[in-house]
Amino acid sequence: MTTVFKALSDGFYTAFFEPDPNTRKDKLESWIKESTPIIQSAVENELKEYIQDLLDGTWEEKGWINRVKKFHGEYHKPVQKRGDIPIPFIDAYQLNLQLKILHNSSKENCTIIGEVTPAIREKTIEAIETAKTAIAKLQKPAPVPIREIDLHDNPTVEEAIPIVEKFL
Repeated sequence: MTTVFKALSDGFYTAFFEPDPNTRKDKLESWIKESTPIIQSAVENELKEYIQDLLDGTWEEKGWINRVKKFHGEYHKPVQKRGDIPIPFIDAYQLNLQLKILHNSSKENCTIIGEVTPAIREKTIEAIETAKTAIAKLQKPAPVPIREIDLHDNPTVEEAIPIVEKFL
């Protein structure tokens, strides 16, 4: 199952798009503190669902025996080898937790946590616009004033040399 953290995602973006690096770091650390209990609760719920799905077919003794055969010993060939050493099935498959920002194209089999309110979305859009403005300022170099000297009226090189030296 996938859990989608809509409001938390927007909160992350609001902090992430802060142009000032020190403020960005502070905002992201604050976001982590605020988000951690919500994410922990979701992890607990996902673990409960995973365990329930895992156990659904193993409540009866026959289902349990089938699971043991699947995951243990001579009943299951190793899935990988490191050199000549086989890696047992049980060692090749470990419980993993991945936290990523992913494109959420499918709403199927998702738990949505924290819908995005107009106020949250407005903050996110404002943060993105602030970041765009900061980037635009970084990309445009400051104008350099162009200075010129005109040496057409100086009849000799000797007269022009001190003028050029002073200009430089």
